[in-house]
Amino acid sequence: MADKPDPKKDEIKADADNTLGRAGGGGNDGYQALMQDFTRAEGKYGINSDNLKAYTDNVLKGMAPEQISNYAEIWGKQNFERLDSMQKDKILSRGEVSPDKAQNPLEAAFLKNISERYSALQNDPWYRDKSGRLKEGDFDKALENRAKGRDANQVKEHRADKETAANAEVQNMTGPS
Repeated sequence: MADKPDPKKDEIKADADNTLGRAGGGGNDGYQALMQDFTRAEGKYGINSDNLKAYTDNVLKGMAPEQISNYAEIWGKQNFERLDSMQKDKILSRGEVSPDKAQNPLEAAFLKNISERYSALQNDPWYRDKSGRLKEGDFDKALENRAKGRDANQVKEHRADKETAANAEVQNMTGPS
């Protein structure tokens, strides 16, 4: 027996798809679009409702892991003071980035991402010599290093595309007539 269509589920999916379209560009503009749409969804579906959770799940499923990480870092930087609630020492301990501190499902996803990467961050060159805790400037460095890596990959891809095009042109010129 087939499931009956669920108009609310379809509406939630459509809203999530719209958010993904607006936030898909990444970076600060994509982050701002995501946060604006999420705030609208909170008003529409109710704060911490099952429908808001379903909307958030749909949005997160549509994002690449790197995009979620990037948005989590932007969010962490913007909410650093709020997260630094235990000792107010401008350093985040593991407990301060716990998803349990989230005020909504999107924050929970961001905190989960930060928490899961917490120990992995200790292997990054800019973090290796730190005290084992996240300092306020670490989010800036993470974003800066991520952007540099993205730029370097774009240069590599461009060079590979140019090389492929040049090889194709040579093949056309030297191939059978």
